[in-house]
Amino acid sequence: MVIAASPDYLAQHGTPHQLEDIDNHSCIVGYRRGQPLSWRVHVGGEPKRISPPGTHQISDGDSIVEAALAGLGLCQMPMSLVRPHLATGRFAPCSMTFHASSSTCMLSGRRWRICDQKYGTSLIPSWSLVSKAD
Repeated sequence: MVIAASPDYLAQHGTPHQLEDIDNHSCIVGYRRGQPLSWRVHVGGEPKRISPPGTHQISDGDSIVEAALAGLGLCQMPMSLVRPHLATGRFAPCSMTFHASSSTCMLSGRRWRICDQKYGTSLIPSWSLVSKAD
């Protein structure tokens, strides 16, 4: 997962550098069953969920990306959806003292951990992970 925005939005509103800075930004959040979705971040190596201001609540991931590209605010989306826009400069990642967390998803009936690195994603079968955090 990555928190990103259009360069135009960041030029007008500034780049959030601290977690608390997000409260002063327009955020485009997903929602499910009428409830806004939280964002997952790591602060000091610890996972944390935050509830950003839901300036815009959209239920479709592609539409969230399009809204952010149009300059409506920050979004947190999987790297797979924002990578092409980061590569072309239409999106800028927010460099902060915290970072978005990795995700777990179902793929062909097995759990896989998506490990996002700066601009790449690798799939690692969850049964091969050896970590006290898991």
